Order: sequence, then C-alpha cells, then structure tokens
Amino acid sequence: MWLERQGYANVRRIGGGGMGTVFAATDVDLGRNVAIKTVLPELHNEEGLKRFHNEMKALAAIHSSYVTHINKKLADTEGNLGFEMELFEGGTLEELIRERRHSNEPGFSISDVVKYLRPVAKALDQMHSMRPDGWIHRDVKPANILLRRRPTDSGYSVLSDFGIAISEGQSRLTAVGNVIGTENYSSPESNSRDYSGQEASFSGDNYALALIAFEMLTMYHLKEVMSESAWRTKRIVPAMGTPTIMERLDPQAAMATQQIDAVMERALDNTPYRRFPEACQFIDALEACRNGGAELNARSAVPENQATNYPASGQLPAMGFGMGSAHNLAGGAQNWSNPSIAAVPSYGGLSNAPFNPGINPGASMPSTRPMQQSPQQVQSARPAQPARPQKDNNNALMIAATILIIITIAITTIALVTG
Repeated sequence: MWLERQGYANVRRIGGGGMGTVFAATDVDLGRNVAIKTVLPELHNEEGLKRFHNEMKALAAIHSSYVTHINKKLADTEGNLGFEMELFEGGTLEELIRERRHSNEPGFSISDVVKYLRPVAKALDQMHSMRPDGWIHRDVKPANILLRRRPTDSGYSVLSDFGIAISEGQSRLTAVGNVIGTENYSSPESNSRDYSGQEASFSGDNYALALIAFEMLTMYHLKEVMSESAWRTKRIVPAMGTPTIMERLDPQAAMATQQIDAVMERALDNTPYRRFPEACQFIDALEACRNGGAELNARSAVPENQATNYPASGQLPAMGFGMGSAHNLAGGAQNWSNPSIAAVPSYGGLSNAPFNPGINPGASMPSTRPMQQSPQQVQSARPAQPARPQKDNNNALMIAATILIIITIAITTIALVTG
C-alpha cells in the first residue's frame, strides 16, 4: 500500500465516507499513532481534488483546539493524496449513539449531551466569528464528531471533516438546488423545495447541533418522528412528554421535559433568525435545564442593532453570529423564498425578556418577534419625572418676622401716645 511507502506501519482502515477513507497507522520515524485521510481513487477529478484542497485550506485557517488539525500533506508520484492528523481513539459520536441504541439503553443524560457537544459548540462559534467572513461547516453530524478516550482541556470531542466547509464570501462547492451536507442533519432552509437556492448560513450549523442533541436525548432522529412532507416543509418538534419519547429519556431529562421543550423549540425553529444566535447559547440553555432551570438570560435571536421593521418582501434580519462575521458587520439580511415564512409584518418595539426555563417550566420559549406597544404601555414605561426640589422658605420667614416686629412696635407706640 502506498502509505507504507510513505513511512507508516500497522495501517488499518477505521472509517470513511463519500469523499475518502480514514486509516489508523504508526508513523515509523516518530513512533506515534496517527490518523490518515486519503482521497478515494475514483474522486481524483476536479471536484474531488477541489474538496480535498478545500478541507486542507479550512483546517489551516481555523485555529481552534476544538477541531482536527493537519500534521502534514501526503502525496506520491502515482497521484495518491492524503493528509496526516491526530488519531482519536474514542471513535465517533455516531458510533457511541449507535451502541446505546442497539443496547436498548435510555437516551443520554443532559450532562452527557452537554459534555460531548459543548466542545463542538465552541468550535462552531469560533469558526463563525473568524475574520473577515467566518467559516460555515455545512456537514455537522455525529459521524464528524471525534471522541477522545480521556478528556483534555478542550473536552471530550472535536469537530472534523471540513471537505465542504466554506467561508461566508466563498463560492459554493455544491450546485444550487442540491442538498448540501447530510440530509438528516440539514436545516429547513437548506433541505426544502420551498427554500431552493437558499445559501448555507451559520444558523444551519447551529441547527444541526440541536438536531444531534435531540437525537442523543431521545434516541430518535427528528426526521423519524414526522412525515416526509413535514420534514421538507414545516417541521414540528414533538414534546418530550410524548409517551413514545418519554419512555426513552434518561431520568435526568425526564425530570425537565418542559424546560427542554422550551429550549428545543427555539433551537429548532424553522425560521433561522429566531434560533439561538450562537451555538454555546443553546448548550448553556440546555445545561440550565439540568439544574431545574437555573436562571439564564438567553440573548435575543434578533440583535439589538438590527432594524425591527421587516419589509413585506420577505427580507428578514440576518443573525449576528460572532464578533467578526460579515452578517454582524454589514447588517445583512436573509432572502427567503418561502411565502409562508416571508410574510412577516412590521413591529414597533423589541422584546428582550430573559428566558428562565425554571421559573415557568410550562411556558414556551420567549418569542423574539418584536411586539407593538400600546400608548398606555408606552406611557407606563416612561421613567417617572424626578421630584422638584422644595423651595427655600428661609427668606419668607425672615420677611414675615420683620413685618410682625414692625407692627408690634407701631401698636406699642400708638398706645403710648394716646395713653
């Protein structure tokens, strides 16, 4: 095998996908175990090579301890291509979920979901906020989340496979109208006839992360609990208290079904700008459910610096993902082709009430849609006028005393004269 000629021993296949194969091997010179990703021979064409070099470019650009890193590029005179990276011997999150499902165990606890997904959320937030445009992964799924056997300072997991990742300003590697990434983990806006041509966004990555969390908690994929037409048009997230789901929940999750419902309702909203603006905000909200809804001020999905009057043409405000994103800096807008979602009326004010899943566990996630205030509400919301300072009465008292003395003297004088 060509990898052995490159100085590797104990080469064995450990995974693969539509674009390449992943091997575990020992670097003979350095005496360390590594992972090697190679391009499939049948993909040594323009599209395949473009994706290979795109992944190398993305991994070189994204400086994060929460993503995989390339040690070196591999190539030979016969046209074989690959690259060496760190070996994660804990397998993938997909394998862990599959093992749990096959053993008929309940879903993961909230604590375990947070443990495995928080590093991925940090990776996404860092990618999305990179200057100048940020990177979009476009294929966040359990198979692309690698696990460590022992946690490091960066946690238990890392995000991998950046073959179709793009920067915000980069041209798409997949033709318009085709499903980008993996359908079961795609967002409504990228996997629906109603959204044909809708560009990928940071929100799509965050939506995929929420789909994974739902799957880990319930042992169901969201697509399994609805019809194909609903999946492609208007997705509805079932309540955690539904009997078929409830029986699969871990005891920790079963004690917080209504709180989890509120978090999932927002994270898996069909409209991108109503979701959590950042992946870590979603993980924070989910973690708060574990504590019975500890106080959490989830920031509004509509940034305060965005205009709150949405034109009827379907232009919705883009979410401000991260400090360095083009959306945040330019205040861009998403162009929606779905008329059922595009018809958003204009509103006057903006509701920024904090979300606390523990205070009112039966309530839905607070709406991020701006609300029109009545004149009475506006009047009552005005700050009270400061009390006017009391006038100084010292001068008046002195004048009154003086007049009284003069009158007394006058009366006394008259009495003496007439007497």
